[in-house]
Amino acid sequence: MLPKRYPNPLEGFLSLGLNIKEYFYEVFDKTNPSNFLKKDNKLIEMLSDIKQKKFVVTIASKKYSIKLQRALGIDKLIDYTFSSEEYYKKDLSKIYIYEIIRKKLKLRPSDICVIGDNIEVDLLPAIKKGYKGILVGNDSKDKRIISCKSIYEIKKAINYSNSFILLKGDRN
Repeated sequence: MLPKRYPNPLEGFLSLGLNIKEYFYEVFDKTNPSNFLKKDNKLIEMLSDIKQKKFVVTIASKKYSIKLQRALGIDKLIDYTFSSEEYYKKDLSKIYIYEIIRKKLKLRPSDICVIGDNIEVDLLPAIKKGYKGILVGNDSKDKRIISCKSIYEIKKAINYSNSFILLKGDRN
């Protein structure tokens, strides 16, 4: 029941009385992604071809996300990683972080493409504010969102004109 009631896992954790900082430390920071992931040349090539700035916005810890990026070999291709752990006392929603990035870069929402695998947490709040959206791994019935079967297809779906990229960074 937790996922339906709390699409954002952090909200679910708080509802159970879990300390988010301790959760990040115990679950993410003690995990070494290089033990189960390897360099992904196909992903490296695809992200290298996308010339816009790329940001990771994750509910995982920043430390874990950067270790995950290193394991995949994409850490040099990501301009900055934002983690909910930095902002959870203010707002648990990812749109809060998207808006920080957008305002810092002085962009319109329509200049940014959010890519994620969770329509409720990653995309719908952004779409409602005018961001572009790509859903990975699932089909969207929402006509405002482009669907891709895998992360490797996003290059085809991005409008190269002026979109900056916000990658959802919780899982590979």
